[in-house]
Amino acid sequence: MPDAKGLTDDERMKIKKWFEDKWKEPVICPICKGDTWILADDIVTPVIYGEKGPILGGATYPQVMVVCNKCGLTLYLNALIMGIVRPKEEADGKK
Repeated sequence: MPDAKGLTDDERMKIKKWFEDKWKEPVICPICKGDTWILADDIVTPVIYGEKGPILGGATYPQVMVVCNKCGLTLYLNALIMGIVRPKEEADGKK
């Protein structure tokens, strides 16, 4: 899992392999019709929003961000499904 310094070289390699296997180019941006995408430097997670506002410290959904180089449209891919982040149980040695 990345630290505050961003993705590790190993994670970048795993993401690159995943894209080679799954990302069927060219993927055309629905906004600007560009076809060049950039991998963001960090794994991110959306904040869960509850009745009283953002819930910090709850469940997370780690995402790999891919950004259109032309207009900035951002796609989020689930880092668990991609195999970049391990499920919490497995990371804790419970699985």
